[in-house]
Amino acid sequence: MIIDGKSVAAKIEEEIKKDVEELKKKGVEVTIAPVLVGSDPGAKVYYKAKQKQAERLGIRFKGVELPDDTTEAQLIKVLEDLGKDPGVHGIFIELPLPKQIDLQRVAEAIPPEKDIDCLNPKNLGKLIAGGAVGATFSELRTRLDFMLPTTPQAVMELILAYQIPLMGKEVVVVGRGAVGLPLAVLFLREGCSPVTVVRGASPTLGEITRRADILCACVGRAKLIKGDMIKKGAYVLDVGINPTPEGGIVGDVDFESAKEVAEGITPVPGGVGPVTTALIFAHTVQAAKYLSR
Repeated sequence: MIIDGKSVAAKIEEEIKKDVEELKKKGVEVTIAPVLVGSDPGAKVYYKAKQKQAERLGIRFKGVELPDDTTEAQLIKVLEDLGKDPGVHGIFIELPLPKQIDLQRVAEAIPPEKDIDCLNPKNLGKLIAGGAVGATFSELRTRLDFMLPTTPQAVMELILAYQIPLMGKEVVVVGRGAVGLPLAVLFLREGCSPVTVVRGASPTLGEITRRADILCACVGRAKLIKGDMIKKGAYVLDVGINPTPEGGIVGDVDFESAKEVAEGITPVPGGVGPVTTALIFAHTVQAAKYLSR
């Protein structure tokens, strides 16, 4: 079974359009403010793509473009000004940033309630606060006051949409970075046990991944996970986006060998990515609802 992210993203977008129209009736124009710093080609592509998608969804786009030599202090000032602007609901920083800017420091300048990519450590802290059993993912995703990190949420939305059973299942997350760690917490909140987070360079990686009922790869190494590293009947969710010499992208999982073993698998492209993008706008709508309540 192919776990199709495009179809799930389309359903999320339909809900966004409805919510945008309802908010307009109340005098609220949902507005997203992506911030592009510098001339990185990839960041520019994503910035322009958000502009087109915002127009399609009926969301106002108030993007800010800054030069390569922007200082950290200047970027913080821009973010603070956007944070104070009552007409802006969602703030997003395009990555990567120029080398003179520390992401963690500037992320703290984004108000948590407008932090649609969950970069502010206060939002990440809420995910941990109260312990893993404080609330389930299904409960958290409906709360206006709780902003979830977009890519981990995208994985969970796919699992929810395809009704993949979680309670008591063994989960392995390959990658311990900005996606892997919060994703592991969300699995714990859903009753999965055990949940193992392993680095991609682990010498026993295959031994660990073969235990997983649900295997998530978010390490950033092209085709690292082969079919013989996957338990037969497992569900595989591939978060990796790795460029190829031909100009395409592949995931962290070797799709062709993995699909022969897995019960369900996300393709790259067309899996987790479209859902992540849709959630950025869903979070903007969520912020607009929260700020206009």
